[in-house]
Amino acid sequence: MRICDALLSEVTEPGDPGPRSIRPGWLGVAVYLRVQAGEQQQAAGTAASFPRGTQSPWNTASMAHALDEAVNVLAGTGLDADNPLDCAAEVARRFRDAVAPAALTRRQRGALDTVVGAVETGLLDAIARAAGVSLPTMLGARRAVPSRSARTVPAGSSVSVVEEKVGAQRGRYPAVRLAARGEPARDLDALLAAERAGAAAGGAHPLWLECAGRYSVEQAEGLVDEIASMLADGRLTRPILLEQPVRRLHRDALAALIRRAHTLTGPDAAGGKPELRIVLDESVESLDDLSGFLQDGPVRAVSVDLRRGLGTAIRVVERALAADPAVTVILSSPGRVTDLEAAAIEAAAQVLPKLDFYLPGRINVELGGMPGAEEGAAPAGLGVQPSLARVVTWMGRAALGRLSPEPVDTGTEQNTFDATGLETLGKNSLDSYLLEKEARRLGLATVRFRGVDFHAEDTEGRSIGFHCTTGPSTSRLVAKICGQKQVTRAYLARAGVSVPRGQLFAAPDRRSALEFAETLGWPVVVKPPEGKGGTGVVSNITGADRFLRAFSRLRDDGYEQVIVEKHIPGTDYRFLVVGGGVVSVLSRRPGGVTGDGRSTIAELVLAKNLVRLRNPHLRSRLLTLGSEAVNLLTAGGMTPDSVPQKGEQVTLTTAGNISRGGESIEVLDEAHPSLLDLAVRAVRAVPGLDHAGVDLLAEDHRRPLDSQAAAVCELNSLPATSSHHFPALGPPRNVSKALVGFYAGQYALATAPQPDVLAVRIRITGQVQAVGYRQWFANLAGPLGLNGWIRNSTEPDVVEAAVSGPLDLVSAVSLQAIFGPPKSRPELVETRVVSEAHQGGFAVHR
Repeated sequence: MRICDALLSEVTEPGDPGPRSIRPGWLGVAVYLRVQAGEQQQAAGTAASFPRGTQSPWNTASMAHALDEAVNVLAGTGLDADNPLDCAAEVARRFRDAVAPAALTRRQRGALDTVVGAVETGLLDAIARAAGVSLPTMLGARRAVPSRSARTVPAGSSVSVVEEKVGAQRGRYPAVRLAARGEPARDLDALLAAERAGAAAGGAHPLWLECAGRYSVEQAEGLVDEIASMLADGRLTRPILLEQPVRRLHRDALAALIRRAHTLTGPDAAGGKPELRIVLDESVESLDDLSGFLQDGPVRAVSVDLRRGLGTAIRVVERALAADPAVTVILSSPGRVTDLEAAAIEAAAQVLPKLDFYLPGRINVELGGMPGAEEGAAPAGLGVQPSLARVVTWMGRAALGRLSPEPVDTGTEQNTFDATGLETLGKNSLDSYLLEKEARRLGLATVRFRGVDFHAEDTEGRSIGFHCTTGPSTSRLVAKICGQKQVTRAYLARAGVSVPRGQLFAAPDRRSALEFAETLGWPVVVKPPEGKGGTGVVSNITGADRFLRAFSRLRDDGYEQVIVEKHIPGTDYRFLVVGGGVVSVLSRRPGGVTGDGRSTIAELVLAKNLVRLRNPHLRSRLLTLGSEAVNLLTAGGMTPDSVPQKGEQVTLTTAGNISRGGESIEVLDEAHPSLLDLAVRAVRAVPGLDHAGVDLLAEDHRRPLDSQAAAVCELNSLPATSSHHFPALGPPRNVSKALVGFYAGQYALATAPQPDVLAVRIRITGQVQAVGYRQWFANLAGPLGLNGWIRNSTEPDVVEAAVSGPLDLVSAVSLQAIFGPPKSRPELVETRVVSEAHQGGFAVHR
């Protein structure tokens, strides 16, 4: 058997800041494999959660490139069903070797470990599926899936609350688990409270303090001594598990703590009292980690997960058992997992050589089979088969390796751009970067205090400020007018600008709203009175039933008022007006795919998204196969698994909104002057509004206004400018240059145009010394080929840097300086253009 296609993709849950976040709430990686066994192909794979706070490996340009290259190690690889563990380990090792040189920091190596672990587990799933057996059967199941071993109680709660919560468990679990607060006295009180509650409930279940490295070495030493004393004098009568009391970096101190606990309470200690066991958790992520601890002394308890892969977990437990058959073995998981990861953890629970305690996670994202796609719950492999339709729905940045070099046809050739250096920038920070870059091109100094807020100033102290893309003259009042759609309509109508006829209704008043809609005549539009990104908008409603459903949905979503307006047939356009002129026009069309006669809709969506990922604006606005798309497919008699004919257009969104997967086409050169004039008049209708995005519906942008139905439906005082810089089709427009130039002229700033390669000095203020900031900055600038240095200032809260190189890369580093590494808290980043350039790489100075 062999792998035909291999897909690696970020996945994130609803409401998360996004995979580009420097501190994501939850982030995972999906592995989707297409395996050929004989004459048949089938899907296999799994997913894994990154450790909390870990940045995506795609956030680093070098790692993203390495993943693109390494995924081809998987495509075409043969798999050996006779030796599945060794085969999976070897292929995963080759994959790791291809990426490892690009992982420069400990956190990047940790993220790579998770990807490699998912690859190894996905390969095992593929081998089992090809053999037609479940993964536990293939590896030799030793037990059924056990029940959960504990529910965690926060030790930071009051003593009475701890007693109440532990008592409420009534001995249902094999252990009482407390989450340490990191304050030894308080955590010891919680242990004693749990002891009392457990005694009242009956049984002698172990007490388990999950520490997550919250203690200092000194605190942990005192804690071990005090627990040993409590066990000796009978205040504690149950075995104690102390999980990862200090951080991974204190490896030698942790080994000493294990020896100390073993000496004081182990089997050879006098009195035969219960034992205190130190649980190795994050400190044992590989066989080498465990071997190192075993050389220093006994290892009495170990916790494994699947972040290094199922095979690695099995080998770690085997080695621990060989050293001590009585070792306590825990199988844990992240608090939130995908359904594929949950299935892998269940398989591990069945095949580990020993298992004492089991902590499964809570499923937050489903990547397994969906209705109308590849059905899940297959008996082979992990038991949950990955669905490409669901993977593409939750996907972020991705890497695809194909055995066949022939790409899937995506229809019209789309624009792609070099986004090097912009990997971590989200939607709003990308807009802010583009504006700051143009300010620097004019020779202006900049002061940034957030990822979306900065001001630019000249040598005389005159300045202009931007919040996202809101300019210095956009007042709160103006923003409020544009944010209230019904108020905007009133201002536009007052100025004689054509708007759709409409009215605002209280959300409970469905009857009056329906009567008004019938008076307008179908079709109509229902939308919330405020919001952006097309959220809640339902267009082209052609009957009462659908109208009432759409109206009620907005009410159920919490909106107190709803707008009903006449639907204007035609195309959705975004006109960007700056200072009395239109600088760009985007035609926004519903998202969809074009059939090639051989690929499924899910495969076509993946192919289109891989192209969108090469567009800095569209990469965070991917096409999905969510409920809206599935409903549209169902109405057309199709599923995500259907194969459209060559050239067949398949629509997957009802609106042209780009944030929901719509297409953007730049058409300024074709736009009729009368429509340009309409957009300018719309902006002038709101006093004090100097630039805005004008959302206009028209039949054809090339025809005059008086020959077609056309109307302005919204004004946006905070328009996404990156969509104009990076359209899917058509020529890019540097609208940020127009914006900064307009406001610099309006506020009389003195400018001095700069070349495309320049030098800057950067001053970063905040918590930036002794927190790894300088090395973090160098790891950002160096791989981009920038030259210069970074050093601590004599001031205790300041770091200084000199950076030379291309304007776009220098500006990317300047913006990201406000983020910093996890322990830092930058407050201000001041950047000014200088004449002194540097060569010879990037250095860290004291």
